[in-house]
Parts: sequence; structure tokens; C-alpha cells
Amino acid sequence: DQEESQKKEAEAELKRYRDQLEYLIGERTKELAGINRKLEAQISKRRKTEEKLRLSEEMYRTLAESSLVGVLMIQDGRIVYANPTVCEIGGYTLEDMLDRNPTEFVHPEDRAMVFENIRKRLDGKEAFSRYKYRGLRKDGEARWMEVTAISVTYNERTASLSTLIDITDRIK
Repeated sequence: DQEESQKKEAEAELKRYRDQLEYLIGERTKELAGINRKLEAQISKRRKTEEKLRLSEEMYRTLAESSLVGVLMIQDGRIVYANPTVCEIGGYTLEDMLDRNPTEFVHPEDRAMVFENIRKRLDGKEAFSRYKYRGLRKDGEARWMEVTAISVTYNERTASLSTLIDITDRIK
């Protein structure tokens, strides 16, 4: 009988452990389900934000690509973006311009001034935000440009974003 009693006691203790384990598993499952709901909500919110960002970038790209004004971005002393209007103004292809020093496309007499403005802007210092200079077309013709430039953050670094207008006819 003692053996039977010990067996029943062991079974009862095993049941208590099993019940406690099931309770703990149930509580952990509820906790994980709550965490999962929060993560799903965050993922949904992030997806919506990413979609808004994608649409915003698409709208900006469409605007820049179809603009009658030249749009140019300079970072680390190199051209990282030029819209079709900039290329058309200068008679260059996009491949001609990308990853090149922007002062290569500036009349030699105006290079120092343009370089200094770009350098200051990229260094976060005060620079002229609107000025005129002579640009050089691929065929060597000098054309007067009016530029408006601001500092922006692009790929987590400072860049200069400029709009260019050919004002040669106005100056003549």
C-alpha cells in the first residue's frame, strides 16, 4: 500500500507540475500574442510610411525629371544627380556629367567663385544661395546661368541642391 500511496502522490505532484507548466505556457503565449499584435501594427505602419515615401520620391523624381528648370545635386565635390534640362542646357549626356567635378562645366574665370560657394555649402557654412556665373556647353560656348542653391541631406550626408536657368538671352 505504501508503494501505491507513493505512486499516487508522485502522480499528483506530476499533475501539479504539468498544470503549473500549462499555466506558464498559457501566460507566455498570451504575452507573445500581445507582442506579436504590436509588431504587426508596427509593420503595417512602417509599410504605409514606406509607401508614402515611395510615392513622394516618385512624385519628386517626376517633377525634377520634367522640370523646365535645370536641377543639379552635388555631394563630396561630385555631381550625383542632373535632370534632363541641365544636360540639355549644357549639351551633355547624363553620363558625361555624373561623378564629375561640377566646376569642369564652369567658365574658367568663374570657377573659383562657383567652387567656393559649393565648398562652403557642403561644409555647412554660409554661401550665396543665388548667383550668376558662366557655364560651358560641351561645344565650348559660354552661357550665363542663374543658380539657386540650398544645402540638403542626401544619403545621410550634406549635399548641395541647385536649380539652374540659362539667362544668356536676358543678359544679351
